[in-house]
Parts: sequence; C-alpha cells; structure tokens
Amino acid sequence: FKVAAVPFHQWAPDVYEGAPTPISAYVSVASKTASFAMLLRLMINVFGDSQTTWVYIISGVAIASLTWGNLAALTQTNIKRLLAYSSISHVGYVLLGLVAWNETGLIGIMYYLIAYAFMTIGAFAVVVVMRQRGLIGDELDDLDGLYQRSPAAALLLLIFMLSLAGIPPTAGFMAKYFIFQALIEAHHPVLAIFAALYIVPALYYY
Repeated sequence: FKVAAVPFHQWAPDVYEGAPTPISAYVSVASKTASFAMLLRLMINVFGDSQTTWVYIISGVAIASLTWGNLAALTQTNIKRLLAYSSISHVGYVLLGLVAWNETGLIGIMYYLIAYAFMTIGAFAVVVVMRQRGLIGDELDDLDGLYQRSPAAALLLLIFMLSLAGIPPTAGFMAKYFIFQALIEAHHPVLAIFAALYIVPALYYY
C-alpha cells in the first residue's frame, strides 16, 4: 500500500494531485523509499526461506504495476497525476529486482531507489519553482513554450524526464539496466522483455 503497488495504488494519484506540491514530492520520494526499505527487510530477513512461494505473487504485482502505471499515465493531463502513475510503474521495476533474488538485483534495487529519488525530487522541484514564479500551473498544457519563458527550467525538466524514461546515459538508464541484467542472470528473460517493452509508453508520456 505505501509503495503504491497495484492493486493498492488507488490513493496515489489523488494524494499527489490534492496535496501541496512539496508534500507530493515528499510522499513520492521519502515515503516510498522508506516503505521499500521495510519491504525488502521483511522479504529478505523474514520471508526469505519461502522465496519460491511468494516470487510468483511479486512477479504478478510487478507486471500489473508496470502495466497500469504506464497505461494510465498516457491519458493524464495533470502534471502531478502523471508523476503519480509513472511512480507506480517504477514500483514494478523495483519489484522485479526482488523477483530476481540475486546480488545484481539487490544492487539494482538500491541504485534504482537512489536514482528515482533524485529524478523525482528534481522534477517536482522544477514544478514548485515554476509555480512560485507564476510560469506554469498543474496542467501539462502549461508546459507548452516553457523554454521561451525559462530555458534553464526547461532544460532541467528535460534531463529529469529523460532519466525517468531510462534514456542513456542518464542514471535512470543505469537503474533499469541493473534490473534487466538481474532478471537475465536469474533466468527470467520473459520478465526482462516485458519490462523493456514498457519503456516505449514511458518515452511517450515523459
């Protein structure tokens, strides 16, 4: 529920949109990262011996999160709701690192969470500053022509969005690369292919 994985994701878009933008950033980064830390400790230290049982459930939740997060993000017109649904898709990638259940997967999870934190807080920070300066609102259409109004903000937002999408040579690309490598090493090529395919809709909405 706290990491906003499908089917416990319904609260995230409404909270992100309804809360003040700094609070949305806090929930999307600090709360999610701390919740993943707790989840990992539970799965590794408490339920590690039964990994062969829960790995199928986590796989299903991961694919569902990737699917719903990406497809729902495609239809959003609000910046914060788009970031909320995209964060649900990122949950899917992190959970796939847990499915891999190897050293590369755990390294990938840690790298992904760190990279995600910087990417997301950066994107929200740009939105906060632009709103305070009266340059944009909460809608995606408000970003039209942002480069003419604030080239620096537009460039920063471009970098953060490319990283969230996983375009090389950004940190987001490396994060996804670790997850894909972990899945292949763990003999889950189908999951790796699914995860790679979902980069396509992410490229579109980012």
